[in-house]
Amino acid sequence: MNPFNSHKMPTLEQICPPRAPDDLPAYPRLIHSDFSIESILKAYLTGGPPSQALFTDEGAVVFHGHNLKGDTAGSSLAHLTKLYDGMCERQRQSDPEGSGSCFELAFTASISCQPVAAKQALSDDLMMGQGCFARFLLAHPKPRAGQRFETKESLSKDPSADRRIYEYWNRVRDLAFKPPRFDEYGGLRRELMPLSDAALEVWLACYNEYEKKQAKGGMYAEKLKPFAGRFGENSLRVATVLAAFDGHTEINAEVMANAIRIVAYSLGQWWHTMEGAETDPATANASGLLEWLKANPEQRTLVAVYQKSPRRCQCRTKQKAQIALAHLRDLDWIRTSDGFKTFRVWGDGNA
Repeated sequence: MNPFNSHKMPTLEQICPPRAPDDLPAYPRLIHSDFSIESILKAYLTGGPPSQALFTDEGAVVFHGHNLKGDTAGSSLAHLTKLYDGMCERQRQSDPEGSGSCFELAFTASISCQPVAAKQALSDDLMMGQGCFARFLLAHPKPRAGQRFETKESLSKDPSADRRIYEYWNRVRDLAFKPPRFDEYGGLRRELMPLSDAALEVWLACYNEYEKKQAKGGMYAEKLKPFAGRFGENSLRVATVLAAFDGHTEINAEVMANAIRIVAYSLGQWWHTMEGAETDPATANASGLLEWLKANPEQRTLVAVYQKSPRRCQCRTKQKAQIALAHLRDLDWIRTSDGFKTFRVWGDGNA
């Protein structure tokens, strides 16, 4: 009986049956949560699996750890870049067993953190200019605080009744238990995922468009050039993952279009993070309004904002005031329950 076809969600034991006590894995660590480039490289070089991952929801461990500080930052970023290309190298005279070179590796990194934890890293010229971050896809969704309302109906929903969850975990199980193939040197032997003619046309059109935007005077001509320069490769990588997960034998036009949407979204997030905040008038106006609100705690109404705020904030009409306040609400600086007729500012004491 396939547990994924039953009316209940499968248990962990059904998805991954426990091993016998005397049948332990040769190298149990596949996923790292504490970022140490030395331990990751050593795991590859001492007989560990050629496919590993860094998954953490505490990005401060990565951005504020010793690996990305001082003299070690450049070296750590260079090693991450090599892992992106499927290779690693480590030479230590004090550790000959943990030294050497490996090729045909797989490495995945997923780093989640609060904006304040990433702010220092994203403003570091070495980290942003070295090229490692350009290989990452970025998502910076707007905060949903103040909008996460619940009803009896939403609380009574049973996630296990959603067929899409079954299909997802069923596919994850199939992929997890599919034995990998290795070459004579212990590296991963990967299957090629060909492009259909239609997918190639979609990719070429978008690649050339984003290449054009990197020319002098273009949207991605300055700080974003390394990120836009990775658009073509990252789109192909994402398309390959999407196609493989869905069990396709080639990348079709629909899969390629979806991959391009994902990478284009990431590039837009990078632009907003690195340049948008500097040039976006709405952000500048909202920032000025926040300073004024902090200095004037008695002004906590929409009327006060568009009648009394400084003219430099560009909030002297009801519509402009609502736009600026909405921007601050999205960034979780203010909270309101009546459409900004009244509101509270973070730091007021009860906000």
